[in-house]
Amino acid sequence: EITLIILLATLVAFMTGKIPFSVIASGIILALIMTGVMTPAEAFSGFINTNVVMFVAMFVIGAGLTKTKLIDHAQNLVIRYKENPRMLILLSCLAASLMACITNATATAAIMIPLLVGIANDIGTSRSKLLFPAMACANVATSMTFLGQGASNMTWNDIMMEGGAPHALHVWDFTIARIPLLVVAIAYMVFIGHKLMPDIDNSKFHDTVNSTETGCRLTPAKEKIAFVIIGLTIAGMLFEKMIGIDMYLTASVGAVLLVLTGVLSEQEALSSIHQPTVFLFAGVLALSDAIRLTGAGDV
Repeated sequence: EITLIILLATLVAFMTGKIPFSVIASGIILALIMTGVMTPAEAFSGFINTNVVMFVAMFVIGAGLTKTKLIDHAQNLVIRYKENPRMLILLSCLAASLMACITNATATAAIMIPLLVGIANDIGTSRSKLLFPAMACANVATSMTFLGQGASNMTWNDIMMEGGAPHALHVWDFTIARIPLLVVAIAYMVFIGHKLMPDIDNSKFHDTVNSTETGCRLTPAKEKIAFVIIGLTIAGMLFEKMIGIDMYLTASVGAVLLVLTGVLSEQEALSSIHQPTVFLFAGVLALSDAIRLTGAGDV
């Protein structure tokens, strides 16, 4: 009964949208300990779950990828078609989706917003016509792959299996399931969605967002090192069963190598990790375990 009450309180907290995920997750862990449902070691075990370790490492891998010229190429493609509104919206959505696949929607916004605001100001188009379509598609694309925030997919898989799911999902299942939705979202934004955006004069916005600088890029040598490390990391994760090394270990080694080789500084690596997401999964995993162990799942 106590576990079900905690579950209900958690659902209500999530639905309100007013309480940060990390606070909700911390509340779950503390509630399970204080009510005696779980010991401290059991309640905090989510932080050392191998899938949580993996997606923490993949945040770092994604950050390494954003320092390569891959992001520059995406931005240059957007700028090239800035005189063609429909093509510009298409390319903005594609570029934002690509970035979100390898990082998350928040990181994509940080990279794309200055670029798109600058273009909107240059061509005299309301920035909402560009910003909303791109960011909407970025949110659809986030977690499509196992890069960046998508590494948390396998943690959700663990939660579903512990809850009694009959079949495990695999790495690419999330990508395959999300592709049709992303295609529809992009098509909608290109042909219909942008027309429904408010046409606000850009002069009414009082801000200083006018730079397209996305951070310090790598030297050619370090960029090659970054691609080799990231490529080998992804290959190692895909062929986990063949090489006999768990995905979380491969991802962790890749993340450490990016720092050791100077592709990322220690601070860049640490700042790339989205801590609220780590807390969210740690708390939800603990609650999932409690539901299974106490028999609340049967109820």
